[in-house]
Amino acid sequence: MRTKQHNITIQMKKTFLRMIFCTVAVILNFSCADETKYEYSSDCAITSFTLGSITRTMHTTDSDGEDSTYTITYSGSYYPMTIDQVNMKIYNRDSLPYGSSVKSVLATISAYGQVAYRETGFEGEVIADWKVYSSSDSIDFSNPVIFRVVSNDGKGEKDYEVQVNVAQQEEQTIQWHEESANSLSEMEKIQAIAWQDSLFVFGVNSQSQIMKSARYIGADNQAEISWKTANTTGCEQGNIRSIQLLNNKLYMSTSSGKLLISDNGTNWETIPQTQNVDLLIGCDSQNLYALISGAIYRSADNGMTWNEEVIDASNDCLPTEDVAAIRYTQGNNIERLLIAGSRNHDIYPTDTATAIISKILNIDDEESWMHYNADSYNDYLLPRMENLHIVRMHQNLIAFGGSVNAGNTQKPFEAFYISIDNGITWKPNYNDITVPENLNPYTNCFSGCTDEQGRFWLICGSQVWKGIN
Repeated sequence: MRTKQHNITIQMKKTFLRMIFCTVAVILNFSCADETKYEYSSDCAITSFTLGSITRTMHTTDSDGEDSTYTITYSGSYYPMTIDQVNMKIYNRDSLPYGSSVKSVLATISAYGQVAYRETGFEGEVIADWKVYSSSDSIDFSNPVIFRVVSNDGKGEKDYEVQVNVAQQEEQTIQWHEESANSLSEMEKIQAIAWQDSLFVFGVNSQSQIMKSARYIGADNQAEISWKTANTTGCEQGNIRSIQLLNNKLYMSTSSGKLLISDNGTNWETIPQTQNVDLLIGCDSQNLYALISGAIYRSADNGMTWNEEVIDASNDCLPTEDVAAIRYTQGNNIERLLIAGSRNHDIYPTDTATAIISKILNIDDEESWMHYNADSYNDYLLPRMENLHIVRMHQNLIAFGGSVNAGNTQKPFEAFYISIDNGITWKPNYNDITVPENLNPYTNCFSGCTDEQGRFWLICGSQVWKGIN
């Protein structure tokens, strides 16, 4: 039960906190009092909240088979914080990875008014006094933290409860189930896409391009898939690795610079364009992206017109071969597009790492592309691989590729490379996400994708595997 003295103490702390903020406001006012009469606002709200660097403890096995640990650091900005202005709560929808420590984390905050905070203990009991917020403060987010905003005129205040969610167990491993494949082995090169409740496999054989599809949704979700084959028309010069799915239509670039469109995967038509496209490399929910004359371009009208994009590095960093793109949505409905691949093998023969660029979408159309440098301090770069593919599962990115051609050190399915930080670092076979035990990797004819239910479809020669949680 709260005593009268207890209530007086709380009121004194609130009054003291307001006095601090008002003193700051007065000092600011004196700095310009000779020139302008300034009226303070009664608005008070936190408008953005971003976590800083976070340390994570990783578990592995050493050369002697003994369990060991090591630590990595990643940016908390890859796990956006949702601000619920109605219920006065701030939290991350996507939990931080298992093993993340949030006992000492910086936070960057934008707000109307002055901000203070106090840490709480188990079940919310107060364990610390109010502190005026500074971006250099290391804050313990192991339990909810209360942030208070006081308006600049001292008349209004709001309290937000900040909860940083961390996964409490390791992500689940993938369980693989082999499916029927029929005559997929006749293809020399393939690209898989999950579309319209079906698995579409576009391929090239010695005669022409073909398309095979299979319904993968059965009444019990275990029904045997049955493949259908159709010869494609209108895409004789098409590059199947460039196929993109946008607004329920398929797009593909050609060796002659043209752009093709199809609403069924078999019949393709040419799009009227203002300029030729070297390679279609990705798409988001509204736009297509392509390489044109060594730069990255965006089209908002289905490939008819193109505008050059801004990148925070030289265009020399752009991937041009074995390109793979992945579009996905993080918490807060923030959409991200990541594009990876190799730079020209003849011009950059010593490259050992994949070239990666990334862009945050649907926040600011002018947001530039970010180039992930292959810095020497990063021990977990994604190796350069032929026939690179990237999928997303368990909120992580999974990359695979390789070639059986002579002279290549990265063999097909030598490992799955997993990234928990949106493509900055890549760990081989992390969290026991491994390839199927009986998979035959000795082929260059492979592809993979995930479907709407989050299942991982892996096609390798005549084998088809379905990976589920």
